[in-house]
Amino acid sequence: MNTKNYLKFNLNALNALFALAAFTVLLGACKKDKQERILEREVVGTKGIYVLSEGDWNQANPTITYYDVEKKTTVKDYYKQVNGTALGETANDLQVYGSKMYCVVTGTDGKPQSFIDVMDVNTGKSIKRIAFNTANDGFLPRYITFYKNKAYVSRYDGAISRIDTASLNVDAELQLKNGANNAGGLEGLAVANGKLYVTNSAHPSYPTSLKTKVTVIDLTTFTKSKDIEVGNNPVRIATAANGDLYVITWNDWVAFNDPTLVRINSTTDAVTQTETKTDLGAINIVGTQAWVTK
Repeated sequence: MNTKNYLKFNLNALNALFALAAFTVLLGACKKDKQERILEREVVGTKGIYVLSEGDWNQANPTITYYDVEKKTTVKDYYKQVNGTALGETANDLQVYGSKMYCVVTGTDGKPQSFIDVMDVNTGKSIKRIAFNTANDGFLPRYITFYKNKAYVSRYDGAISRIDTASLNVDAELQLKNGANNAGGLEGLAVANGKLYVTNSAHPSYPTSLKTKVTVIDLTTFTKSKDIEVGNNPVRIATAANGDLYVITWNDWVAFNDPTLVRINSTTDAVTQTETKTDLGAINIVGTQAWVTK
């Protein structure tokens, strides 16, 4: 089993990137009972942490584990215990918005196994599975992000789906194009300044992908506004507190060229910095600090 290493950067110093887990537990709360003072501990910050394990390809074994912060206990395969069924085939992303938690289950080629599982964040109980399939195949959703009560889902078939977070129905879809052909291989996405930024990977299964670009979508009209050239195989993206976006390009799948870290100004949509790094993987940002997997 491979173990991921993590690198920490200070975004103000411009060696950028996030904090995959920074949780604050506030302790305190006391109660007075006549002659004796009893101190009680209360968790008023993060009460629990959900951890998504993607699983092995084509083995239908992804899991969601729950860690209770106060009790310091872990419940493995929590989703199955709560819902009485396995999560699905190849779960790729897990995000919380409001009182709900959204798990992106990608599935595999040639099978209708793709969906978004929406759960109650307090219990892990499934509320609805939103299908992302035709009768014989899946759209292979990859990542999800949110803006003004809408969820946006990237898909390997080159489309972006918009979900209304109240009705939990898909209310719009946008197919990205590369000339006359459908684009493909969409991966990470992030929101900044009322715009959606979507990475277009160089996945070998999608030869017509926009493989060196980040696509910008106007969320007011849900239409594409432009592409930003960032380098070969952009896959991960995150937004910093100042609105800048940080993109990781994985570069060549075969030649193992070094990945790059690219900064985009979301006001001008201009690339303002590019740095070559070694073994950059995923990225997430909180405030002015970030972590990346190596």
